[in-house]
Amino acid sequence: MACAALTKTLGAHAGSVVPEVAWLEELSALMEASSPSTSPRFRPDQQIHEDPPVDSRPFIMHPKHASIHNMYCEWRGISPFADPQVGVVGRNKTHGNKWRNEFNPNHYSRTSRIMKAVDHIISSDNLTWQNAVARLEPLYDRSGKSLSKMVELLVDEGLLTKVSLEVRRERRKKQALE
Repeated sequence: MACAALTKTLGAHAGSVVPEVAWLEELSALMEASSPSTSPRFRPDQQIHEDPPVDSRPFIMHPKHASIHNMYCEWRGISPFADPQVGVVGRNKTHGNKWRNEFNPNHYSRTSRIMKAVDHIISSDNLTWQNAVARLEPLYDRSGKSLSKMVELLVDEGLLTKVSLEVRRERRKKQALE
């Protein structure tokens, strides 16, 4: 509404020279008239809602990464996947599992197991994350960049333990109760 009134005002003065003061007074009056406090739709008991903070936007895990390096960067919120809430790790600490209700649980689970293998290599071999990730890249290439095949290869290499059927059933029961 304010835009239409402003366009109308400016259009009325298009062919003439308007003193700056008069034009600014008209603009100021239009801005005041369109402010929420004087708007007919605004009630004093009504709260003005601001846009949600940028970091509350939905987080989407990429379904297919070209490398373990990219996967690790997304998991930790490192550039090029910089995230104000520090990636998946930060969101898990802040919100638990509630923030990832929209995700495919297999995708999340497999990615988390691969990240556990990276963390294991970092701690056991006292490596930087870049070196640990570089050590796993050939394995990821061999898996055809498939998360499930990568987890199988990590189990075969002894970097992960196989999760038994009973444990998986217990986890499903626990998730169903949440």
